[in-house]
Amino acid sequence: MNTGLKTWTKRVVVFLVTAAMAIALIPFTGLKTVTKAADDPEYPVPATSKQLIDNEDGTYTLKLSVTGSAKTETENPKVNVVFIMDRSGSMQNQQAYTGQSGYRVFQYGRYGHVGSEYPQLYYRNNNGTYSAVGNNDNHATVYTRSGTAGNYTYTQYNGTRYNEEDNMRRDWIAIAAASDLADNLLSYNTAANPDIVEMAFVSFNDMATNGNNGNWTTSASTAQTVIRGYTGQNNTGTNWEDALIHAKALADNKADDA
Repeated sequence: MNTGLKTWTKRVVVFLVTAAMAIALIPFTGLKTVTKAADDPEYPVPATSKQLIDNEDGTYTLKLSVTGSAKTETENPKVNVVFIMDRSGSMQNQQAYTGQSGYRVFQYGRYGHVGSEYPQLYYRNNNGTYSAVGNNDNHATVYTRSGTAGNYTYTQYNGTRYNEEDNMRRDWIAIAAASDLADNLLSYNTAANPDIVEMAFVSFNDMATNGNNGNWTTSASTAQTVIRGYTGQNNTGTNWEDALIHAKALADNKADDA
């Protein structure tokens, strides 16, 4: 993408999400704000001068000066991300995780995810009090709680929600990791720069399928809806090659549109 004085290539990153890839632990540092001196005719190269003065005692005084104006501009490098999710039958494997508790992504889950913690979520009653979200509650608006008894503060929570499971499955683990990563990356989008990160989705078992109708999105809620649906399917194969072909096609089409 060429924008005159500011030039960058919008990179494409592909995450192949399987049980073997703990993508929640991937350090993603490609998105950072860069501040640099601007090349602007209104701000020409600073003028410099030097002067050597004879002090008439065998010594000299050297004077150097630099005058001019300068400004800085901020660039926000952009990136396209393709998630590839394994939906083969093996992703339903639960035996390897028997007795291993964890947090499964759930639309109306009881828990949020803040930092490394999974705090209990609360909903607001009609009388202004708050109650803990239960397993069968379908409250869309929920809150985290901080402070001490008698002095609690409730803050609306808009992130991914979870339920705790005693025996995890491969696909649940992959979905939770992908959800965390999607929330993290899409948080770089702002009102001023709404498309710093754009995402597309591919899933595969016997064959690959584009998620979200093959459309790219900057919406965290859209990403979460797509990712939550990527559970394993019984008696299906693992055609990851077809998934990579789909991902490349999405990336190539996006590059053509850029």
